[in-house]
Amino acid sequence: MGFCPQFDWLIDNLNVVETLTLFA
Repeated sequence: MGFCPQFDWLIDNLNVVETLTLFA
């Protein structure tokens, strides 16, 4: 998504709903 690697593994560990809520 063009974010830092830290966000990359974070999003990978979060659920889809949690990820959408985080960036909503």
